[in-house]
Amino acid sequence: MKENLEIIPGKSIGSYQLGMSRQDVWAQNRYPVTCFYKTEKSFQRNDDIELLGIHVHYNENEKCNFIEAWTQVQHNKLVLKI
Repeated sequence: MKENLEIIPGKSIGSYQLGMSRQDVWAQNRYPVTCFYKTEKSFQRNDDIELLGIHVHYNENEKCNFIEAWTQVQHNKLVLKI
């Protein structure tokens, strides 16, 4: 399966946009999500969408404020367009 994810700096990666609620991220997602804390001092849980190679980070209001992506994903072939 090949996913094409367009990166728009300061706005989105694929359909995941800054400002989205955790509920909205989960509602549109069709891949398994694992929650994690970035560090042992973190207060907010983040979402790991491993099959896409994306981490979605949230602020205290449960709104997406940061998205990380990487291209070396074990289960998918990603094409990241900038």
